[in-house]
Amino acid sequence: MAEKRRETVPLPLAEAHDGPSVDAAGSTQVLVRYRVAPGNRAEFVERMRLVEHSRRRTGARSWGLYLDRESPGDYVELFAVGSWQEHLQQHDSRPTQYDDDTLRAAGVLAESVTVHHLVEERPDRRSATHHHL
Repeated sequence: MAEKRRETVPLPLAEAHDGPSVDAAGSTQVLVRYRVAPGNRAEFVERMRLVEHSRRRTGARSWGLYLDRESPGDYVELFAVGSWQEHLQQHDSRPTQYDDDTLRAAGVLAESVTVHHLVEERPDRRSATHHHL
């Protein structure tokens, strides 16, 4: 069996967009959409099993792979991390070369890959107006 490379490597993070500041403590969901050609689907799903292990090892609290019923050929990877700060660590300090190779091996089977980051909105409870019945 080949030895797994364990040195850490930074993974690219989608560019930040202008907008409200991100609550570093808010729960973060990462949605990755892969468009996969019919001939690559079985191998893609198999490789995504390794991606799950990588995501969980680097901090994902939950992980799932979904087939988009409205867009045949689109798979959606959805995983959650405890906070935006933890997700940044998934990119900066936690991944190894093995993790990077695993993600790339799945990604090359996709015709396109898009990433969305969803950070929990936490309204300030002190300023919320409460109505009593």
